[in-house]
Amino acid sequence: MHQRLRDLWLRAVPPRQRKLAIVLAGLLVVYTLAGFLLVPWIINQQIQKQAVARLHRQATVQKVRFNPYTLTTSLIGFDLRDRDGTPLVAFDTLLANLDLVSLVDRAWVLHEIRLVRPLLVARILQNRTPAVADLFVPDSAAPAPRDTTPLKPTRLKIDLLSIRSGTIDLVNNPEHRPTRPASRTWGSPSNGSPLFRRRKAIIT
Repeated sequence: MHQRLRDLWLRAVPPRQRKLAIVLAGLLVVYTLAGFLLVPWIINQQIQKQAVARLHRQATVQKVRFNPYTLTTSLIGFDLRDRDGTPLVAFDTLLANLDLVSLVDRAWVLHEIRLVRPLLVARILQNRTPAVADLFVPDSAAPAPRDTTPLKPTRLKIDLLSIRSGTIDLVNNPEHRPTRPASRTWGSPSNGSPLFRRRKAIIT
């Protein structure tokens, strides 16, 4: 059976088209493997690298998924720690679905952004300054930009933005004693309707 199909293939398809088909099939395999395996690894490495370089803090992601056919990226188990190792920002899942229109629209067009169980910890230090105050101080070691011409901001379009079961912890405990922080929770359980849902959000 396989031999007959092979003979039919060789007779029906000219040699040039066979070579083209083989090349296209090879490119499809490379694209698939790179999308499902290489891209998640690159995203994970860049998150950790940029957190240290720009925020001077450690970030970890339990799992990164990317579908090269739907252009959907999922970050699972994100955890950003403050300089002393205490929790700062975390979430269970962040899903972003890039629309193919972005390739021709000169803008980031996202079909959906879904954030599940985000956690934000706002902490006051002993000197009565926020724990993240260092992020707003200019870095003296950073080189001065050569071109001071302001860049045109990139447009961002979001069709659907939803946040589920978010929590903000307000901590005024410089010595980190085991006291219960003041918490504010918004949203509904992950299987319910999100508190915040916005369609056709456009940011420029």
